[in-house]
Amino acid sequence: MKKDKYFEIEEWEEIDYNRKNVNTIKKFIITALLMMFVVPILFSIYLVVRVNNIDERIENLIMDMRRDYAFAATDSDAERLVKSDLDNDAVADIEKSDKDNNDLLSNSFASEDGIDEVPDTPVISNGKKVYLTFDDGPNKYTDELLDILKEKNVKATFFVVHNDDESTWHDYKRIIDEGHTLGMHSYTHVYDEVYASKESFMADVSKLHTFLYEQTGIDCQYYRFPGGSSNTVSNVDIQILISYLNNNGITYFDWNALSGDALTNAMSPEELNETILEYVRANEGDSIVLMHDLSTHHATVDSISDLVDTLRAEGYELCPIDETTVPVQHVKYNSGN
Repeated sequence: MKKDKYFEIEEWEEIDYNRKNVNTIKKFIITALLMMFVVPILFSIYLVVRVNNIDERIENLIMDMRRDYAFAATDSDAERLVKSDLDNDAVADIEKSDKDNNDLLSNSFASEDGIDEVPDTPVISNGKKVYLTFDDGPNKYTDELLDILKEKNVKATFFVVHNDDESTWHDYKRIIDEGHTLGMHSYTHVYDEVYASKESFMADVSKLHTFLYEQTGIDCQYYRFPGGSSNTVSNVDIQILISYLNNNGITYFDWNALSGDALTNAMSPEELNETILEYVRANEGDSIVLMHDLSTHHATVDSISDLVDTLRAEGYELCPIDETTVPVQHVKYNSGN
């Protein structure tokens, strides 16, 4: 009888042992299954978040490219090159004519003591105007840029944003004091904030307008849309925003020539200028040139002096935007909307 009980106890112990083993195996299987399903799910979530972040960065890069290259061009590349060649030939003729005129003037105005006194040769105008415009300032290079423009006696247009660095605030006033045109380019330049709604756009414009009035005493009436009027990031129909500007007496300007300086900071001053000149020479009428006043793009500052010299040599008149300037607008206002 005791023997039977002994075997019975031993049998239950074996059953209990087996049960524990089974439970252990179950836990292992459940853990393995969790690892098989939960870990990939968590990894997938991580990948989705990363992809979304990358998508946002790509979208921002694309918008920067569109901001620079979404201009209203009507000529094909081939037509531009042809026109550029024709204009270069015309410039060569003008330069040759200038040299001949200088030789004649040198002979005609010789003084009695044998020293040649040649008066300044007047600039030969080709009847076209070029408006140099700078977006996104002021920044740490703005003073240097203004110094060059002052030295060259050139008036330009600055479409500015609000800079949190108060050490740059004197530049808003300096722009006005030195005869340049001050324009608005949004308070924040953050697309998602500026274009979130009509109300957010109105608030942004009003905030910048008030800030500039406080800094300069100027009732600023010129505007450039972040990304241009042809941008594709606005959550609001651009016609609604244009209507708001029009109703408040604000004129918006896009561009029909650009340097590409916001696309990359790897371009040399010579490359920036060559890009601008190709567009300017191809335009049938006046040119509004898009450049940027950025703390990361000193090449733009380095390019200005030679650009001014070249444009003047080719007969272009350099002007700031004012009430007589015919706006270049990628998207025209449709009053029927």
